[in-house]
Amino acid sequence: MPERILLVDDEPRVLDGYRRGLRRRYDLFVADGADAALRLLDAEGPFAVIVSDYQMPGTDGIRLLAEVARRSPDTVRMMLTGQADLDVATAAVNDGRVFRFLTKPCPATDLAMALDAGIEHYRLIRAERELLEGTLQGTVRLMTELMGLLDPDGIDHGIRLRKLISRMLDEFPAEAHWQLELAAELSQLGTLTLPPGVRRKLRTGAALTPREEKVAAAHPRTTHDLLCDIPRLDLVARMIGAHQSPPMNRPRDLSLTDPEDLVAAGAHALHIATEFDRLTQSVSVDEAIRALEERASSPFRTRLLTRLAAAPPEPSYRRAALALAELKVGMVVEQNVESASGMLLLGEGREITGPILQHLRRFQESTGVVEPIHVLIPVTEETSVAV
Repeated sequence: MPERILLVDDEPRVLDGYRRGLRRRYDLFVADGADAALRLLDAEGPFAVIVSDYQMPGTDGIRLLAEVARRSPDTVRMMLTGQADLDVATAAVNDGRVFRFLTKPCPATDLAMALDAGIEHYRLIRAERELLEGTLQGTVRLMTELMGLLDPDGIDHGIRLRKLISRMLDEFPAEAHWQLELAAELSQLGTLTLPPGVRRKLRTGAALTPREEKVAAAHPRTTHDLLCDIPRLDLVARMIGAHQSPPMNRPRDLSLTDPEDLVAAGAHALHIATEFDRLTQSVSVDEAIRALEERASSPFRTRLLTRLAAAPPEPSYRRAALALAELKVGMVVEQNVESASGMLLLGEGREITGPILQHLRRFQESTGVVEPIHVLIPVTEETSVAV
């Protein structure tokens, strides 16, 4: 299927010319303004290339392409204008992150050459993204599975932090959400280097000796060093590396489009989630929020705490005590799962995944697993009828 092209201009005769000259060569869509273009982007996108006129009533081409960059970052963006103006070109490149700047009138052959270059660039972007995402997903899956084997409590802690971070995501741009969630889930990776006793104290808030404090303080930097060279994980690594002592006050709101501010904001959110998780091991949610509110204040921190306090409704579950062979993906462990020799295999509150099932079955074959296993089964309309 050929990639789709969207051309935007407020002059009907120009759009008609586009249709006549280009429709046989491309899968072509046209829009007579920014609002129509954004509706088409939502309904028919993604587009490989969007070419927009600069001067249009209401929203101009620069602001349109900036919004396209936010909604569809892979789409290649081009500006077509009758104003051969350096300031316009600079703004188009900086604000709309424009691939090409074309002047009107633009011969059909020149426009076609630009579109071909844009399509090729789009294909390269997509191929690189698919390669990186596949590599990234495999790497993260390997790390989390290793954490689950070596430190079940640590992976459970990371999952709790990810759920807490998910409540704060609306304070961040959508394209950064995966980085925040991954930072939470992988934040405990460095604790694998800590003695087990120090890990337990760190997660429960128990008092550490001066020597233990020094050892424990190094784990975020250890995690940073493990992750920083993995493609696309540099910001995630920096958030984790800074989350124990993030900037607690800001004189103004963060500019979350700036990588430095995004790292600071992500570290701040992860710090709050970590402290909240630790506090709620011994006090109520309201008491934990009050304690965090008393430590420092800023508009950004206040908004994060407000979202953290607004807990989502709990899903409905039914309890069951099952044999290992009856477990299914999506169930949640209600009590710790141990091997026959007393080793902790899976912590309370952990959701069962495919790799976890395989892990438990391997232990069943070798040393045995204590059964029955107490789980919570998500109640849907289908399961509620069956029960």
